[in-house]
Amino acid sequence: APDRHLCCKFETMEALTASLQRNQLLEVYPAPQGIPVIVIKSYKIRDVETDCWVQLFQDFVVVGVSQLGGKVGTFLTCEVEETEIDRKSFFNVTTLLGKREDPLLEVYARRITEKIAKLRVDRSVRCPGVLVAISLSKQAEGDTEMFRLLVDVLLALYKEALLQGKR
Repeated sequence: APDRHLCCKFETMEALTASLQRNQLLEVYPAPQGIPVIVIKSYKIRDVETDCWVQLFQDFVVVGVSQLGGKVGTFLTCEVEETEIDRKSFFNVTTLLGKREDPLLEVYARRITEKIAKLRVDRSVRCPGVLVAISLSKQAEGDTEMFRLLVDVLLALYKEALLQGKR
C-alpha cells in the first residue's frame, strides 16, 4: 500500500492557496501522527448563520454544515471509485440518515468529494471517503451562490485541516 503521509510543504494557508492556483497538488491524507484533526468555524454566509467543520481521519473525511443552530438533519457518504484502465472517476453517494428525497444534498456531497479528489498528488492513491453532515436553511435551498460559497468554505477548511495534520 502506498505511504499515506502528507506531502505538503506549505507553512501557511496563503502559500498553499498560491500553490493550488498554480495547479500544484497535495496529498489528501493527513500524516498518521497528526490525526484526528478537526477544524470548526462559524460564518455568516449570505446573511445566514452557518457552522462548518472538517475532521480528518486516516482514511475518511467528515465535513459538516449546519444553518440550523448546529443541528444536523442528513448524513451522506460519498466515495470515489476509479476505473483501472483510464482512471475515470465515479462517485457513489449514499444517504445514511435524514432526507432521502433531496437530491441537492447529494449534489453537495458529490461536489465536495470531487474537489477533495482533485487535490491528490498521486492518482493511484485512493481518495478518502467523505461523510457529509448537513442541514440547510430554507433560504439556502436552491441558492446556487450559497452552494458555491459553502463548497468553497468546506474546501478551505479541509486544506486548513491538512496543514494542521502536518504539524
